Amino acid sequence: AFGPFGVNVGNAIGAAIDFLSTKSGILTGAVVGAGWTFLTLFGLHWGLVPILLDQLAHGGSPLFAMLAAAPLAQAGLALGVFLRAKDKNVKTLGASTLVPALLSGVTEPILYGLMMRYKRTIPYVIIAAAVGGAINGMFGTKAVVYAFPSALSIPAFAPMGIHIIAIGIAFAGAALMAVLLGFEDKKQKEVVSDNKVEAGQPLVKKEAIVSPLTGAIKALNKVDDQVFASEAMGKGIAIEPT
Repeated sequence: AFGPFGVNVGNAIGAAIDFLSTKSGILTGAVVGAGWTFLTLFGLHWGLVPILLDQLAHGGSPLFAMLAAAPLAQAGLALGVFLRAKDKNVKTLGASTLVPALLSGVTEPILYGLMMRYKRTIPYVIIAAAVGGAINGMFGTKAVVYAFPSALSIPAFAPMGIHIIAIGIAFAGAALMAVLLGFEDKKQKEVVSDNKVEAGQPLVKKEAIVSPLTGAIKALNKVDDQVFASEAMGKGIAIEPT
């Protein structure tokens, strides 16, 4: 049931994009750039591979160049999260997902690890990828060989200069939006602010300390034991039990 459904949906999307590409390169680039993230998210992007291969067999694939902006926008988001995040674990996640995206074009860790976790970043990627895709579409940039879009596959596209500008804008745009506008939603910010002691300090939870006995409270420096009185063992109070 799911196999035929996926094939038919993929074919329909491919046919729609193929039709759109005959009307306007800019519009097609913007649509493909903005939509590629969601096609990847649902695994429907493989439905476009036959079109890409057919275009490559006939001199180059403009569709491949248009969609290339999306993976680079996702990589830019990972960089933005890395630069903006204060939490060590989130910063590490941003860096570790950025590397495979830039080197091999594998962006699923960004999709599922960052974008699905911080949903306010989805528009950042859509906007940045749409602009980058539109630039490649407007100037007729093509992929001349099959290679996952990444920093290392730039020579697979021509004209190379236009492609660098397009994916550079997509990458920088998503990164800047993440840095300037933030990536956490309101609830996530409230949780962090409720637990944060101060910038750069680890998150802590408030705890109530209950006395184990009843008695009169004395200042710690009134205790006869100089080790405790000097606060060498830390701050505290003394209780003279009743």
